[in-house]
Amino acid sequence: MSKNKAMINKNIDELDNILFESWIGYVYLYDENTNKWLYDNYSIDNDTLSLKPLDNYFKISNKMKELSLEEIKELRNNNCEYLVLQGCGGDLVDWISGITDILKDEGIVSDSFSFDKIYFFENGDLTNLAFPLDSKDINMGKLAMFRLKIRNDFGAMWLSDYIDNGYIRDIKI
Repeated sequence: MSKNKAMINKNIDELDNILFESWIGYVYLYDENTNKWLYDNYSIDNDTLSLKPLDNYFKISNKMKELSLEEIKELRNNNCEYLVLQGCGGDLVDWISGITDILKDEGIVSDSFSFDKIYFFENGDLTNLAFPLDSKDINMGKLAMFRLKIRNDFGAMWLSDYIDNGYIRDIKI
């Protein structure tokens, strides 16, 4: 099967057989019931799909901005704290969507909450996300407890701690 070949098909079993002969890529499907495009990434190692609305992908990706380490250190001067998640491999939109859903499930933010902007940056071999905590809609007390709970799994810390504890080296600001 050639790469990047569009396939039009209404039989999900046929799609399954063709899809998982490939090694990696994205699947885009149109749901005729909801009139929405859905997507997911797939690989030969993961034979299940978790289709998500494509419009959510664009809403989130338009809010993302890559920053250099110098720019990350400058964020500290913005009178705003940030939640940093370290080692975010794979699709960053999935990370952002996932952590936002978890914050909603934990009652830290409302069901209608979304971040206005999200920063990502490389430090060493890790891709990290920085979420601004400048919204009055975030329950900071619950978030502080939640951050401690996810510290080991997600490397979660405040940006000020990330900088003060020397995670960014050799940059003088």
